[in-house]
Amino acid sequence: MARPENPIDYTVPEVGLLSEYLRGVRNESGMTFRELERLTPTSSESTLKRAAKGGRRPPKLDVVIEFVLAAGVGDLDYALELHDKADKAASRASREARRSTVVPKPDLACTRAELGQAMRDAYNAAARPTLDEMVDRAGLALPRSTAHLIRTARSVPNDVRRYLAFLQGCGLQEADLAPWFEAWARVQGLKAGVFDQAVVKRANTKFELFFVRWFRSLIDAYTRSLMEPRRRTDRLEPPKVWVELLGDAGFDGLDVAA
Repeated sequence: MARPENPIDYTVPEVGLLSEYLRGVRNESGMTFRELERLTPTSSESTLKRAAKGGRRPPKLDVVIEFVLAAGVGDLDYALELHDKADKAASRASREARRSTVVPKPDLACTRAELGQAMRDAYNAAARPTLDEMVDRAGLALPRSTAHLIRTARSVPNDVRRYLAFLQGCGLQEADLAPWFEAWARVQGLKAGVFDQAVVKRANTKFELFFVRWFRSLIDAYTRSLMEPRRRTDRLEPPKVWVELLGDAGFDGLDVAA
């Protein structure tokens, strides 16, 4: 009497569903795994058995194709659809397993090295997306070479656009951005052309527009504090560090706050 098969591993449910289908195909065919092996060009008996056991990763596509064709029953197109779903689900699960629990702290960054570490923490907290995934999120504003240099601790961008694009590539949301904007200005300084008019006027990506909105609100608060020195309120007065930075950089705010 044949030994019963082990239960299917549904660690990744979609992988388990694919294996369940393959196991059903074999049962319907009435063949053993050894008999299936004889009818496949490349797949061994052990490979076919692994394909029908589930787990964290699906079998290779050619194994699924050979499995179904050798069995002579089942729907190959449906099997391929299950494989596609299983492959995507396994990739997501693998990425989540790499996600770091370290919370990025841009508000503590005062040097380029500290800012670079915060950026790498953001990348790790995003489950270390691939370069392709980062470029898909950020578009042409993020060259692959720039993303690679940042995530491997070899560079911190001098261009605010590259900085914003990297954050966008890490999947940050609008509500997360203010501390990152402040960290950039604190580390790079306003005198280095970081906040020049060209940046404001050429903004076209989502994060660049968020940045301009934040910067304009800061300039507006600073301008109001200069124009109404005797009627300052907590609502209008920017933090002291911004008063100093903006004042040292020669901003009066009137031409950028509009």
